[in-house]
Formats: sequence, C-alpha cells, structure tokens
Amino acid sequence: QDRPPPPRINHAKSIAIYEEILKQYPDRPANDVVFYQLAHGYADEGRMDDAISVLDRLINRFPKSPFRQEAHFRMGEFFFETQDYKKAIEAYREALQHQSDDFIDMAFYKMGWAYFAQGDYRRSIDSFLSLLDRKTVLTETGQRRLLLYNFSEIEGDLLKEVLRTLLLAFDELGGSNRLVTY
Repeated sequence: QDRPPPPRINHAKSIAIYEEILKQYPDRPANDVVFYQLAHGYADEGRMDDAISVLDRLINRFPKSPFRQEAHFRMGEFFFETQDYKKAIEAYREALQHQSDDFIDMAFYKMGWAYFAQGDYRRSIDSFLSLLDRKTVLTETGQRRLLLYNFSEIEGDLLKEVLRTLLLAFDELGGSNRLVTY
C-alpha cells in the first residue's frame, strides 16, 4: 500500500508576485495579508530564514493584524524545530497575548515541550496545566472538571501525551510527593 508522495507546490510565481506588490506598494494598509502569504510561500519552499524575516516584518509593521498571533506561533514552531527553545518560548508567549483562541492551546502545549526539553520541569508543568485548565468545564455543583467525553479523538491523543509528560516532569522533580504538593 505504497502511496505516492504528496504533490509539491512550486511557490516561485506567487512569491515573485508578493515581492513585487511589496516593492511597488510598500505602505499599502493591507500588506499584512501579503506578508502572511509570502511567509507561507517561503516556508513551503524551505526558505525558513526568509519566512521568519517576513513574519517579523508583519508583526512589527502591523500590530493590529489578525495574522499576528499565527505569525508569532509559526516563529515559535521554527525555533522549536531548530531546538532554539528560548526563542520558541518567547514566540509562543507572544502568541498567548492575543484575543483569538486559535493558537492558544497549541502555544501552551509547545511551550510545555520547550521547557521540558530544557529541563525546566516546573515551567513545563505550569504550561501543560494551563492547557488542561483551559479544557475544564464548570459543573452544576460549581466545580471545575476535565470531562474526557468532551474531547475529539485528536484532542484525546494530545491529552494522553500531556498527561504522560506531566508524569515524567513530576518524576524529574521528585516523584509522587511533588505531585501531591504541587
């Protein structure tokens, strides 16, 4: 059951168009969309340094852009993949500062992993617990509960991974005694 690799899209034409738009209309108010699409094109082409540069320009030039949260998150992903965990954490933190919920759960998740990778188990635990707190619901009795049946299959898999990682982090901090006193 060998499947062919997915088709690879050549972004050269769209990249050239976006670059030309930015060259001809550098102060256009809607250029945040152009920066966003250009960064995607660069990233898909494997030009990550260019993608990061463009995302940084989007963030700095368009402080109210709806693409800003995702730009921070994508920068965090790049830094995480290159194991620059400190910069990844900074970018994920910035993504958490936005009003939209779109990337908050994944920012907490990846930030937890970045702290874990650095051996900062306390902050890793805090990040993962912040994610779990967002998933709790208020019951009729006024208690906060993590109701597993509210999770999709993908979220359930993520939850299992978070719980396993929390146990590992607590183990690194001293085991079950730390879990009870946390």
